[in-house]
Amino acid sequence: KQWYQAEYGTTIQRGLQNELWSSTDAESVQMRQICLINQYNGFGHQDYKINGTETLNENFADNGGLPVAYRAYKSADKDGKSFKIHGLDLTPDKLFFLSYAQIRCYKYSMESLEYDYYGLYSPPEFRVTGPIKNNYHFSKAFSCSSNSKMTDSLRCRTL
Repeated sequence: KQWYQAEYGTTIQRGLQNELWSSTDAESVQMRQICLINQYNGFGHQDYKINGTETLNENFADNGGLPVAYRAYKSADKDGKSFKIHGLDLTPDKLFFLSYAQIRCYKYSMESLEYDYYGLYSPPEFRVTGPIKNNYHFSKAFSCSSNSKMTDSLRCRTL
């Protein structure tokens, strides 16, 4: 999954730079990029804000990878029952999103946090919350209202 996500973001950039797409397709991708840049520029903590332009490729890949993974999961779970865990009152969709979030669940030092804010990757928290806020299926699975912290009024789409 990691390779696919990184390749996805890079391929999008190459397509724009090498004029591989029609002007309409390129314009659509550029509008989606602007949406992500603006959204991620608003993420951060206290003195640290994400640079949405610097982190665009990875943010684009994260936001594109989640819907692709969700579609794959849904095609594997056609009856909606195969991914239940006995004893947990969670739907298969809720389990899918919890497992997605868990891949970025770890402690990190202040030094690595500063690197994340000034590097090419958004900090792990926002590599989860960004794509989830942009995902309609997450909002539906958890019954998020339109003004919930986990729902963005401006959903950015990459696909």
